[in-house]
Amino acid sequence: VVICEKVITLSTGGNDPDNDGDGVPASQDCNDNDPNLTIVGASCDDGNAATTNDIVQANCTCAGTSIGGGGTTVSCTGNTMITYGEGTIVMSGQSGQEYFFQILDTDWNEVYNCGWQCGSTKTVANLTAGDYRIYIKNSDYVVICDKVITLSTGGNDPDNDGDGVPASQDCNDADPNLTIVGASCNDGDSVTSNDVVQANCTCAGTTIGGGTTIACGDITITYGQGVVEMVGPVGNSYFFKLNDLNNGWAQSFGCSWNCGNQQTATNLPNSRYLITINNEDWSEHCAIEIEMTGSSFTQSARGRTIPQLNFEAFTAQRTVDLQWLTNSGYKVKQFDVERSTDGANFESYHKTINKQWTENLAYHQTTDLNPEKGTNYYRIKEIYLDDSFSYTEVRQVDFQVDLNKLSIYPNPVENILNLSLKPLIGQSTTINIINAFGQVVQTNPIGVVKENITQIELNSAVTNGFYHVWIEVEGQRPIIKKLIVKKLY
Repeated sequence: VVICEKVITLSTGGNDPDNDGDGVPASQDCNDNDPNLTIVGASCDDGNAATTNDIVQANCTCAGTSIGGGGTTVSCTGNTMITYGEGTIVMSGQSGQEYFFQILDTDWNEVYNCGWQCGSTKTVANLTAGDYRIYIKNSDYVVICDKVITLSTGGNDPDNDGDGVPASQDCNDADPNLTIVGASCNDGDSVTSNDVVQANCTCAGTTIGGGTTIACGDITITYGQGVVEMVGPVGNSYFFKLNDLNNGWAQSFGCSWNCGNQQTATNLPNSRYLITINNEDWSEHCAIEIEMTGSSFTQSARGRTIPQLNFEAFTAQRTVDLQWLTNSGYKVKQFDVERSTDGANFESYHKTINKQWTENLAYHQTTDLNPEKGTNYYRIKEIYLDDSFSYTEVRQVDFQVDLNKLSIYPNPVENILNLSLKPLIGQSTTINIINAFGQVVQTNPIGVVKENITQIELNSAVTNGFYHVWIEVEGQRPIIKKLIVKKLY
């Protein structure tokens, strides 16, 4: 009969080495294989020339403060924070929490991505001046921060086109005709005047002799002689797109970043066009068709690329990662992610407004945070501007573990054991692994359970054989699960 049961922690043992030779024993060293990382708060070197006062962070990484007065700091939801300046962006959350960080440029190209073991802070340096969109996700891959910031200066600020405007301010530093928005330029069109650099860094003027004016919601559209001018209320911001309906829906004009309330499309040949205008949150504002006449520009003959829509689904610990590539973005308004448990009856699980208006292959991704136990089937419904649609192939992902119940997996296990502890969230829990002789060979104090899934690495004392896993909750009887260990030595 057990008359005493206690868990104790030995702070130092008979052997407390200093493997990296930094003078801090392994029991206190947050990374005893790296002499640069010692204890939290100690000095270190993050290898970034754009930072100072480098110290070891709570997640045992090294990070400093951006040089230049600390930069600009903005708060975001979920107790997260972004500091930026002089070519550096520092993204941080609560100490001890796990986050995922992503940075995109104005063309939605990925500049930086950390999607695994990122800790609570990340620093990205040597960025050029410009606008960046920052996403911070919590440990469940849910976006909790979405910010657009502007780096006014980068590590190097040349004037590549010799127009007297440095790259940090020049909207196109490879073209001396394009400098800053609102500046004079030459659009090369004899039927326009008052040519100025537009918000999307193109040059356009006002059509000489006017044109046809129509309304699209509260947007005024004037078109004629190869030019379409779209103007909305001052203070609002929109996204603008034109598709040539007589040329396979080819995108003739698109602005999907910092477009303001007005845009001008030029050099358009005679044809029928669909104008689509979206609000700043990407909801549809209005759409209207026009017939362009009187244009002196000719249609360039070119074949369309072969449509591609590739879709894959992968297990990612307790979730399903859904990724797809398409080159039909120029005519797609929305993607619907559909899910089924029988492979025949599908329901819409997630809707994504298309923000990548391009004929090039564009990457899209979302995550199913709550897959069903058993087999899950997924497909993507690609919905076009005329409301027609097409489907991807169906992908199948199997989950043999019910994540809503207490369970351990895989079983048999080799090195890493997953414990589904969702019913115990908020309760103090300890995991004990007991061998066939009733001896405790490994103890993992979890503390208060905060996440659905907890991972533990089996120590060297847990050799091949049969075990019992005791899930001990404070004030309750232990929950016991059988476990088979099969290590590959």
